[in-house]
This record gives sequence, structure tokens and C-alpha cells, in this order.
Amino acid sequence: MDRQARDSEKTMRHHSVIVMRQIASLIRTSRILAKLRGLPDETKINRAASMFERAPRFPLPVKLWYRPDAASRWIQSTTRDISRSGVLFQAHTSLKRNTTIEIMLTMPAKATGKAAANLLCQARVVRTSASWVAARIVKHCVLGG
Repeated sequence: MDRQARDSEKTMRHHSVIVMRQIASLIRTSRILAKLRGLPDETKINRAASMFERAPRFPLPVKLWYRPDAASRWIQSTTRDISRSGVLFQAHTSLKRNTTIEIMLTMPAKATGKAAANLLCQARVVRTSASWVAARIVKHCVLGG
């Protein structure tokens, strides 16, 4: 095989990879759009944005306290990682997906870039495993500040 034929074959393989990636992206997009069908426009925009972008995770083991919404007893735990939109923490009780929970934690100064911040968060469980819970933070407030 001469050099021109090899270069041509290499170019075709490269373009095939690009086309396959574009097809995969279109399939993901169509699945996301199908999930959004029938929702109000503002909700569609917010959900689509959160489905397409994923906040970077930071491995940050800090103590936290959580409780299912309306429960009186707080349960102490430890985070595995934190992002601007959620937290992954060790679960000591069984929590189901979509359960609303309250979380209290102190973000250390090295994470905030300022002083440590005590946070109270309302969150929704989005994923669970045998010992970990991933929760999306719905709203939060800084305590004592």
C-alpha cells in the first residue's frame, strides 16, 4: 500500500470516529429531550442544563449530619466528595431515590477560599449504593453568617 492510500485510510478512520461520536451525542440528546417532553419550558431549560453539564467533584472528607425531611434525629456521617451541586456521603440508614433530606456541614476554609462556612442544605437523593448516597443540593443557607 502506498503512502497516499495509507493517509487516505487514516483520514477515513478519523472521520468515522468523529461521525460515531456525533451519533452518540445525538442519541444522548434525544434521550434527554424525551425525558423533558411535556414539562413547562422553564423546567425543560433548567433540567436540560443540569443533564448536560456535570459539576466537578472535589474529594473532601468532612463531617456532616443528615436527616430525612421532617425527621427529628440527625445522623452523623462523612462526605466522600462535594461539588457545587451535590454531595456524596456515607449512608448509615437506607434512603430511597428522590427522598428529600436535610444536611448540615461545615465547609473548611481551604474549600471556600475564605473562612469556614456552616451550611444547612435541603437536598434530594439522586443515587444510592450499599454504603453511599449521592444527593443534589436544592437550596442552602449559611448558618450564623
